[in-house]
Order: sequence, then structure tokens, then C-alpha cells
Amino acid sequence: MAKRPEQSGGRAGGFTLVETLIALTVAAVALVALLGLQAGNIRLSDRSELLCRATLLARAKIAEARADPELRTGSDEGSEPQPGREASLYWRRAVRERTLSLGPGRNPVSLLELTVEVSAGRRRRSTLAALTTYFNPEEPG
Repeated sequence: MAKRPEQSGGRAGGFTLVETLIALTVAAVALVALLGLQAGNIRLSDRSELLCRATLLARAKIAEARADPELRTGSDEGSEPQPGREASLYWRRAVRERTLSLGPGRNPVSLLELTVEVSAGRRRRSTLAALTTYFNPEEPG
């Protein structure tokens, strides 16, 4: 039987069991940290999409109200189902009259204040988007 030649250090080449276990432990800790970061990224992406949808809904409700020639003061509310989600987005629209003083010797201007708030739940604990605009109902668009 032929003997294996030994390396110059006096031991055979390769990794010991302890070295292999340490390397696997380091790799496992790094993998767990990366998975945690990925889960956080998914939550942030979901929240970002929800905020975007809420802002778009608020803008649509403002455009809808501005296009209504018979818009009057008061408030209304409703909900919009969200594709691919269990919960709907809830919106509340309020229209108030405001008078803007332009200074001495000038007639004040009567404006409508239009506010739309969008929330994720009926209780409106978490407002996702709130937009307010002012416009003169006598002037077009």
C-alpha cells in the first residue's frame, strides 16, 4: 500500500470540522439578516403602493368635484374597493365657502375650499392622504 504524501505543515490539506461549522454559522447569520431586510422591503413597498393609491383617489375625487357644476358646500363620503386587497380605501370630501380679502379698496373674493381625506379604515385613525384646494366656482376649470 502506498502512503499519501504529507504537506509541508505536517497535516493533510482541507478544512477541519470546526472551521466548516464556523463558516456555516457565519453564512446562516448573514442569510437570516438578509431575509429580515427583504421582509422589511416588502412591507415598505406595500405601504408605498397604498399611499400612491390613496393620493390618486384623493386627486380623482377633487377632479370629480371640480367638474361638477352644481357643487355645493357640505360633505360626503364613500369607499373604493382596491383590486387585490381585502380592505377598501375610505374617502371623505368637504366643501366650505371661504372669503379672501385682497386688501383695502378691493372687493373680497368668495372661494370654495375643497378637502379630500383618504384613509385605510372606516374609523379614519390613519389618514393616508389629505388634499385641499381652493377655487372660484364662477371661473372655468
